[in-house]
Amino acid sequence: MFGPNGATRPKNMLWLAVRGHPAHGSETANLTQLDRTASTLLDTMGLLFVPAGVGIINALRVIGREWLPILAGLIGSTVLGLGLTGIIMHHVTHRSQSAPGARGAGAVWPRA
Repeated sequence: MFGPNGATRPKNMLWLAVRGHPAHGSETANLTQLDRTASTLLDTMGLLFVPAGVGIINALRVIGREWLPILAGLIGSTVLGLGLTGIIMHHVTHRSQSAPGARGAGAVWPRA
C-alpha cells in the first residue's frame, strides 16, 4: 500500500476502497486500525446531517415559495451528475480495455 518512500500509491488506495480490505496478506495488520477508524466515522456520521436539517427547518417558508426552482435544480443536477459519471466511466473502461496488456475494466492504472 505504501511506496518505498512511504507515499501511498493511488491504485492501492482505490483498490482498498473498492474491496474493503487490503489486497496483500502483509497489510492485514492495518485492517484492525482501518476497521476502528471506519466504525468511528460511521458512528458519528449522523452528526453531519444536523446542520442541514436545521437549515431546512429555518428555510421552510422560502422552500414553500420556491419549491419549483429547487426541484428543477435537484432533478437537473442529478441527471447531469449521473450522465457525466456514465460518460466518464465509459471512456475510462473503454480506454483500459483497449490498452495493450490491460486486464479488463479494472486495469485503469499501469502496474507498478
